[in-house]
Parts: sequence; structure tokens; C-alpha cells
Amino acid sequence: MTSTIVLLSGGLDSSLLLVALAQSRPGVSLDGRENLSAAFVFYGQPNAALEGAAAKRLAKELSVPFTDFATADAFPRPHNLATSTTPQGSVVQARNVLLLSIALAHAPPEGKIKLAIGATRDDAEAFPDCRPRFLKRFEEMATEALDRDVFVEAPWLDCTKGYLLRQARNHPTAIAAARSSISCYRGTRCGVCSACRSRSEAFRFAEIEDQ
Repeated sequence: MTSTIVLLSGGLDSSLLLVALAQSRPGVSLDGRENLSAAFVFYGQPNAALEGAAAKRLAKELSVPFTDFATADAFPRPHNLATSTTPQGSVVQARNVLLLSIALAHAPPEGKIKLAIGATRDDAEAFPDCRPRFLKRFEEMATEALDRDVFVEAPWLDCTKGYLLRQARNHPTAIAAARSSISCYRGTRCGVCSACRSRSEAFRFAEIEDQ
């Protein structure tokens, strides 16, 4: 038996990933709906309430079990998420180390575990803990720690955000999820922070209106 846990931030990439898994779309190397769940982590991000609400709403729409966790004191504050205009300035050190570990700790006590993360090629360029080498090493560490098979699945790593959206154009549920996702670090669609800029570029590349 395999349990797949999606790290669902409420943002664009993880929302598209949850839709793909819930609908068992071709091209995603996971096990479809069986034992699929989603996890949201509050780590002190300034837009947590909106992100969490978006994540919970999408999971409910897709009938996917949803859990949220709070670890607000795990990272030093203040950080630059709400003010940075570049991806490099938006790095929260070791964020995915903690998020993956939380999902792992709350996984079922038996069977194989797949931790699914929506990291894209864009993310990997800016954030070290979105890169294949890190994800592979975390997988190895987690397998050793639990003494059973743990896999970290990141099917979007070879894709840009714009490419993902373009591929989703003919899938109404995916586009609806993308549009209702929360990317802005300030929670306002400010158009200035690095997340807003990345989102705008992706929708423009895909030739889709971000409503």
C-alpha cells in the first residue's frame, strides 16, 4: 500500500499538482487517487490565512483529505517574503527540509510513502531545496529514518510554470484551480513581489487570463 501526501501551499504549482493527481492525469508518475491526501504548513508566511484557505478549498473541491500544521516558530523572523522582488531574496532557509519532514512524520505508520511537491524548473534555479540532488538525498535519508520505502516525487521539475499552465489550458478544473490559487507573498496580488511577477509571466506565456 502506498500513501501519497501532496505538500499543498495554496499556490499555483502545488494546486495544479493536486488536480493532476486527483484526476489521475497521464504523465504524472504517482498512484492516482488511492490514499491521496494534502498537507498545508503554516511557517510564518505573511499571507498564510489566504494560502491556507485556498489550499483547503481546493482539497475539498477534489474530495481529497486535508490537514494543516502550524510551525510558525520554526524559521527566523522577520524574513523578506513580503518585500523581496527577486526569487533569491525570497529564500526561506531550509523550508522544504521542514515541510517534507512534517509530511513524513504524519504519514501512515505502514506501507510506502510518496511525498509530492510542486517544485518547477523555475524554483530549482532559485531555491537549493527544490533541486533534484536535494530531493534525492532527502528521499534516501527518509527511507533510512523510517526503515521503509519513501519517495519524493517532483513531476514538474523539468517544466516552467508557464509550460504547466499552457498544458492545462484544455482542462477547466486545472485552470480554475490555477486562477483561484494564491501566489502573492503579501496576499494582495501586489504585482511587485517575486511570486506575483513569476505568476504573471506564467499566465502571459500560457496566453491565459488570470481572473
